[in-house]
Amino acid sequence: MKHREKLIQLIETDNKEALFNWIQSQKDLDQTEILREFKLVLAELAIKKGYGLEIFEDTFDTLDEKIDKFEDSILDVKLARAQLNMAEEDLAVVAKRMQKATEENRPYIIDCIINNRPNAAEMRKLADQLISFEKKTNVYRYEDWEPIFL
Repeated sequence: MKHREKLIQLIETDNKEALFNWIQSQKDLDQTEILREFKLVLAELAIKKGYGLEIFEDTFDTLDEKIDKFEDSILDVKLARAQLNMAEEDLAVVAKRMQKATEENRPYIIDCIINNRPNAAEMRKLADQLISFEKKTNVYRYEDWEPIFL
């Protein structure tokens, strides 16, 4: 129990605010470990002072459930952040592929539009979609598409 001495010190000062401020200042998952140690220290102090643990029985059961839920919520947030990071990385990869494909196909698309090829209408729609994508990803340059605007 690596937090035992600090917990005892804070419990003996009977300063609840200092105790909870200290717990909150610790890393998220350390907080759950500290709360579990807190429960054990309380039980030890109760026994030392001659109290029976039955006075804490309901409180301890509830405390265990709350600590478990708190820990689950911390882990859920960590998982959600990791999933978000992976999704953002995937999106960046897709955006780079799209940009590369756009750069490779832009001359053909422009040629079809300015020379009124049979697929010019479809290429115009595609150009509009690609320009919109470039604007959303902050890589749009008017100069790249200028021939279709003349």
